[in-house]
Amino acid sequence: MITAENLVKRFGGDHVAVNDVSFHVAPGEIMCLYGANGAGKTTTINMFLNFLQPSSGRAVISGIDATAQPLLARRHLGFLSESVRLYDNFTAMQNILFFSRLGNEQSVDAERCAAMLSECGLDAKFHHRRVGTFSKGMRQKAAFAICRIRNAKALFLDEPLSGLDPSAADSVLDSIRKLCDSGAAVLMSTHDLLRSSEIADKVALMKSGQLLARFSQAELKNVNLTQLYREAIN
Repeated sequence: MITAENLVKRFGGDHVAVNDVSFHVAPGEIMCLYGANGAGKTTTINMFLNFLQPSSGRAVISGIDATAQPLLARRHLGFLSESVRLYDNFTAMQNILFFSRLGNEQSVDAERCAAMLSECGLDAKFHHRRVGTFSKGMRQKAAFAICRIRNAKALFLDEPLSGLDPSAADSVLDSIRKLCDSGAAVLMSTHDLLRSSEIADKVALMKSGQLLARFSQAELKNVNLTQLYREAIN
């Protein structure tokens, strides 16, 4: 579903931000990328979104090269960034309806939007309140609902837990896990090792654009992920 094939991204000719990165995330799997700021996590995700073009290698979504066929690839993906940008003067319901129809999801109705907002952890009493009054956690839940409403089978989440309190983070992670259990593939970058590793099927440590180590969920039981992360970023 989500495949990196020897991805390389250079800036300015000599700075290598992503260096020969390969991995695969199958339907129903969550893969977490860990690493310090500047490790290459966001750059890797941005090549799948066609925000950046690879210097070499391929970013493939559902068998589609995201660089060669970006519009077709985008039909299969959803994206949630660390900095959520919603319309503050719109309610949560107005935001999800607007972005759904902007994405040509004309069949989406208010009932389905309300169900998705609730499923993503936003209490029904906030559905018709302006997003400008929301906490960051509430904004993130609304944005995740917008990300999910398209029923995309490949999700890219860039620091989705940043700034969230423990309860809000747990709610978002629970929604992510439920989505994967329905067959979606998720690639997520995060600094929240402990919470995210509990739901991840695969994790990878990234430094200076390279994947230093990878572990399956079963292998994580036999390693100290926090210690490995500290060693990797030093």
